[in-house]
Amino acid sequence: MLKIRYSALNRSSLLGFTLVSYLCVPSAEAYPPAGTISRGVNPMVSSGGSISPDSGYTDLFSAPADQDIIITDITASGSTTDTTCATLLLLTVQAGTDTLGQYTFGVDTSGYTWLVPPGVDVDYLSGLRVPAGQTARIQAQVQVTKASCSTLDVVYTVSGYYAQP
Repeated sequence: MLKIRYSALNRSSLLGFTLVSYLCVPSAEAYPPAGTISRGVNPMVSSGGSISPDSGYTDLFSAPADQDIIITDITASGSTTDTTCATLLLLTVQAGTDTLGQYTFGVDTSGYTWLVPPGVDVDYLSGLRVPAGQTARIQAQVQVTKASCSTLDVVYTVSGYYAQP
């Protein structure tokens, strides 16, 4: 008789635990929400390369006429062979003529101490929107120079995904 009660108690406890777990655990949601990603099996887009500061804008990628691109990640840093380079750079990302983001960072091989990061490393949860039909562009500009840099490039990677407008 004791064995039957023990078994019934286990079943009651298991049923109660399952019910409490079902009611208390929040639902899981995927990001981005279903129905927003486009382009079939490979909705990702990325571009990377090297640009010279003050050389104007460089195209990253163009959004198709029927889809937006959401930029989720931006990384950039200075690259130089100079041993006495110290400069402050402004990185700008645009879509068409609209500025999506600006980032300041320093390049230093001379021992000068900047109070800014040595590069850009941004991971957006919501992203930067490149509207359908527009082109994302990137530019680096020298803001301040403490020690001349005869060779200086900005290496970058920008990535994101296609989305329904």
